[in-house]
Amino acid sequence: MNWRAFDLNLLVVFEAVMQDGSVTRAGKRLGMSQPALSHALNRLRYLVKDQLFIRTPTGMVPTPRAEQLALPLRHALAEMQRALEPETFVATQANRRFSIAINNYAAIVLAAPLVAAVAAAAPLVQLDLRPSGTLDVFDL
Repeated sequence: MNWRAFDLNLLVVFEAVMQDGSVTRAGKRLGMSQPALSHALNRLRYLVKDQLFIRTPTGMVPTPRAEQLALPLRHALAEMQRALEPETFVATQANRRFSIAINNYAAIVLAAPLVAAVAAAAPLVQLDLRPSGTLDVFDL
């Protein structure tokens, strides 16, 4: 099998049909038409060389090969989803350094409350307040 050309969306189609037992319902859930989902399912069938699902009056019934693939593919899809989710920022665990350019007047007014708020919310975060190089009110 050529893994470089493998469409991972086919695994999502497989999982949806496996859960829903219906190409039509799986297509609706995935935002695909029934013909588009059937076409994707046929592409996967060709790649794995198995029918995967048999159409019956009560819905799509998985073949033994589909049953064999179901759990590993469910775990693989869940793992991919976890890997691709954005990292959640947890302020209490953040260990970062932020540099802030600030003029003298803003430093006098804002620095103390800013440092106190950051220290309370994110104790491991370091603030580096640097002169901004802009003119202050006192320089005019």
